[in-house]
Amino acid sequence: CKTSKADADPGLFQVTVTSHTDPTNGLTLVEVPAATTDVVTEGQKYYDLQMKDASGRITTIMLGQMNFLNDVTRSVA
Repeated sequence: CKTSKADADPGLFQVTVTSHTDPTNGLTLVEVPAATTDVVTEGQKYYDLQMKDASGRITTIMLGQMNFLNDVTRSVA
């Protein structure tokens, strides 16, 4: 997740998934812990989803933008 696509750094955060929800059907759930996004400021950010194959080759399979909103409610009953 990055503020600008031109940023040279690795981004605001990265998530690594090593097991898949349903590998037979190509389904993977990517969960980002709340504590990870606490440092992200409100606004539009860019992301990409990359896959590493058995030979170690990395391929971008999805990219886009997401909008982060500051949470109003910080506690739950």
